[in-house]
Amino acid sequence: SECKGPSAMDNANQGARKYIGKLLLQRILGAAAFFLAAGTWNVPRGILYFVVYILASMVACLILYHGHTEILDARREVAANTKSWDKILLPLLALLAYYLIYLAAGLSVRFACPQTPSALFWAGMAVMLACCFLSVWPVMVNRNFESSVRIQDDREQKVCSKGPYSFVRHPGYCVLILWALSMPAMFGIYAGVVSALIIVLVVARTYLEDTMLKNELPGYKEYMEKVRYRLL
Repeated sequence: SECKGPSAMDNANQGARKYIGKLLLQRILGAAAFFLAAGTWNVPRGILYFVVYILASMVACLILYHGHTEILDARREVAANTKSWDKILLPLLALLAYYLIYLAAGLSVRFACPQTPSALFWAGMAVMLACCFLSVWPVMVNRNFESSVRIQDDREQKVCSKGPYSFVRHPGYCVLILWALSMPAMFGIYAGVVSALIIVLVVARTYLEDTMLKNELPGYKEYMEKVRYRLL
């Protein structure tokens, strides 16, 4: 009998598992950055945040793993034809959101900065938890939801106007901004400075992506006339 190689589905499943593993590692390294910067493991708010955040992130990934492995696989790597400006913005955004924001939050503990009020902390936790699951929605409805910005000719990219895309043109970025706003509520002003930088980069990236899609993706200009708002 003929020996057959792995199917496209098998490859997508394997790629999706690698992507989930990559996300898990990033979150663990973020936790390590926080506690190393804090200089102690005895940070109840930090422990609570990372336990909830990592578990919620993994549950969200498992939801996507059942039926959306192709998208997870596509998000694993930066494509060769990624726009030159995004090859700068994407790693900078990842550095800020995955590591530097936790380094800043940990330093606020090391330097004994006043904690935010308990009510504000719990509000931030609620927003963070909501963001973990809201981030699943755009990925489920948009099969072209990749990590980097490019025209996906190899994946037959089409305009997505379903689900959250009927309200704003970039719901994934909207969720990222909400998450960034939750961080200073939980960890104070140092984290807030990094959050502000993240939001500035996200707004700049959405403007550049919108311009690219309007000029290069058929139907996007008409979509912009129907859905007027990029983020809010």
